Amino acid sequence: MIKQTFLKTIAVSIFTFMVFDSYGQLYCYGENVDAPQLIKTNLLTLPFKTFQLQYERSIKPKTSIGLSFSFTPNRDLPFKDLYIDRIEDEDAKKTVEEAQYNRFSIQPEIRFYFGNNSTFTRFYVAPYLKYSRYTSSFRLNYSYVNAVDNILSEVDVPIKGPINAISAGYGIGLQFNIVKDFYLDWQIIGNHFGYAFGKGTGTSSQPLSQNVQDDIRESLQQLDDTPVYKFDYHVDERMMEIKPSGPILGLTMGLSIGYRFR
Repeated sequence: MIKQTFLKTIAVSIFTFMVFDSYGQLYCYGENVDAPQLIKTNLLTLPFKTFQLQYERSIKPKTSIGLSFSFTPNRDLPFKDLYIDRIEDEDAKKTVEEAQYNRFSIQPEIRFYFGNNSTFTRFYVAPYLKYSRYTSSFRLNYSYVNAVDNILSEVDVPIKGPINAISAGYGIGLQFNIVKDFYLDWQIIGNHFGYAFGKGTGTSSQPLSQNVQDDIRESLQQLDDTPVYKFDYHVDERMMEIKPSGPILGLTMGLSIGYRFR
């Protein structure tokens, strides 16, 4: 029978990364009307192998609008080392070790500064909207004893699919002009709330008997114990489909360096 631990590990790991996904913003210095634009990147996302490019433009005193893009190429599941040692089944452990995901997000926002009239630095509040798309892939390795010839058989089901997340939130922070046209943006705290949904599908390397299908369904039912999130699923002799959905509540922070230009 499939061990339920690795299924929960993959599901919880992806949603956990969505919650604690660090990001930085980009905003321009307002006192120089000849240089109303700023491009910035977040230093805190680099350890997570996430790359961000953000553009911001001043539209009036103490107000700016921005658009940021971020991309995470294929990488291992976040925090997987916290789970590996707890998994006893070797097939399940292999599944978690080989699981991969990538991520893309886009985020428009507007920022309001609260400082003196000559600058766009200091304290700010920034409401935003965010769309993220996570694509995960892993292999479900399943071993069972064939009832006909009593031989141990293995089934390999590669599963891949996207998870989409739409959210709204705000960030609070401070921005400073550090030297000439270079700026430091420290987003102290922020949070967002939204909804995530997706679908993962896989095709078995061989037809699944009714007993194997029932066994897989029983294992997938254990996902119902995962707090907050819902997992619909379908299993037949060739295909498995999993549809996760549920609310997301995220915390954000950032430390970004940027360059102001005309």
